[in-house]
Amino acid sequence: MFESVNPFKWTNPSFGGMVGPLTEECMAPINRANEWALKQSRLRELLSYDPETGEFTWRIRTSSRTPAGSRAGCYHDQKRSNARYVIIGIDAKLYLAHRGAWFYATGRWPDGEIDHVDGDGWNNRWANLRKAERHEQMRNTMRRRDNRSGVKGIALYDDGRASPYQVWLNRKYLGSFGTLEEAKAAREAAAQEAHGPFFRDT
Repeated sequence: MFESVNPFKWTNPSFGGMVGPLTEECMAPINRANEWALKQSRLRELLSYDPETGEFTWRIRTSSRTPAGSRAGCYHDQKRSNARYVIIGIDAKLYLAHRGAWFYATGRWPDGEIDHVDGDGWNNRWANLRKAERHEQMRNTMRRRDNRSGVKGIALYDDGRASPYQVWLNRKYLGSFGTLEEAKAAREAAAQEAHGPFFRDT
């Protein structure tokens, strides 16, 4: 179990003005307008990014609980939607680690979105990051945890109807099916054509 911290309390010793140990949840709003304030030289002075593991580590000791060499960041996990990512605090401002990785490697903050190829927002390996438009990123999201069919874009209604599986794609209704296999085939064919490399069915 990771230790929980409150990211809104900057006096919390696990922050010390910066995010320290990884946590189970890091519920904090991110203001991308803060990105302009962070220079690549400052980022590289404080942190080291490993493109093979996707992890940031502190180069210097930032507090009693964030010694040099310790992993930086905290987990944010939106349990219902399955959206999750890593947040890092630098100089009392919060940043998304995947966007920070892009900035660390290229020297430029991305204009649009940074998408995780495998859909896992905690996997910030360089090979797992790619630039995307917002609508492309949304296509690559993982299925919601409250999805009862087990397949993204397919709703299950177990109320006795003959065709309990409803298929949806980009908020468009594609039809109802009697079996999950039929529903999956219909959605997969439509999604592959519409989403291309951003297609995801899980």
